[in-house]
Amino acid sequence: MAVQFRRDFISHFNNFKQALSLDPVSTVSLPSNGSSKLLRNGLAVVGFTALEDFIKNRFSVAFEEIAQTRVTFDELPEKIQKAVTYEAVSSIEHQISIRKHLEHSDKLDFIQSEAEKIASTSNERGFKLTGYAFGFGKSNVSGTDVKEALNCFHVKNPWEVMTSIAQVIGLVSLPLSNSYQNASNRRHKAAHVAQADTPYSDLENYVGEAISIAISIDIVVGRCVSKISQIDQDYLSGDRSKRLGEEDFPFYLVKKVRGHWKAYLSSNLDRAKATGREKSEVVTRAEVLATGLDAALVVFDESGDVEDWYFP
Repeated sequence: MAVQFRRDFISHFNNFKQALSLDPVSTVSLPSNGSSKLLRNGLAVVGFTALEDFIKNRFSVAFEEIAQTRVTFDELPEKIQKAVTYEAVSSIEHQISIRKHLEHSDKLDFIQSEAEKIASTSNERGFKLTGYAFGFGKSNVSGTDVKEALNCFHVKNPWEVMTSIAQVIGLVSLPLSNSYQNASNRRHKAAHVAQADTPYSDLENYVGEAISIAISIDIVVGRCVSKISQIDQDYLSGDRSKRLGEEDFPFYLVKKVRGHWKAYLSSNLDRAKATGREKSEVVTRAEVLATGLDAALVVFDESGDVEDWYFP
């Protein structure tokens, strides 16, 4: 089932879609309406912030998952070793600087806890990893930050891989790197330019774009953690020829097609792997299939919108 950071993201964007349907926001025929403009600008800011939070939390959870595997610290990709040790120090320092409201004792607890995790990496096994290695060192997460983080996990052409996954899901057609950059620019303009007027259509399109980015980065990171858990030496070696590409991220989809619920493998959308009239039955069968591949499962609702996704 979905862990909390997925639930929070799904809940946020369900609320985001509901907000878009409200008359004060959707009054596109009145572009000069100051209240509508302010609301659309606000949605541009909180919508992008929600995606940033998801990305940061996904990497934090990944490090928790890695620390629970049998892999030794020395076996981890070198860039991950750097990210969770000396490169994480500046991120932790930044977190302290923005937590001015904390009491002295709370700041001490925070820094000592994270320092303990960094120090534990000197152990061959039984180490802990700080969750503040990626995305926590500055105010915003850029597209380049995402690319560099996934490069640390030995993913080649990360944004191209994510776009490929999103296109199979069917929510977007344009490159996700463009979608992310456009959303970032909208957020910045909405937050810092007094006369900004975020187009309603941009917000409508952003729902599918944000969900696509979240699912695709989740699938990619989850697969990489699985490779680490398996102590896949080819993957861990960092050999460029062994880096993960588009073909290395299988997942299953469950959707309703012509009155029947069907489960498809991402690499073969022409033939269903499971079919039935009851959604729960098909989801259960798809979970078994996905588990066998260490793959994610994306579940759609009756109307064709993504309802949930997770790693069974």
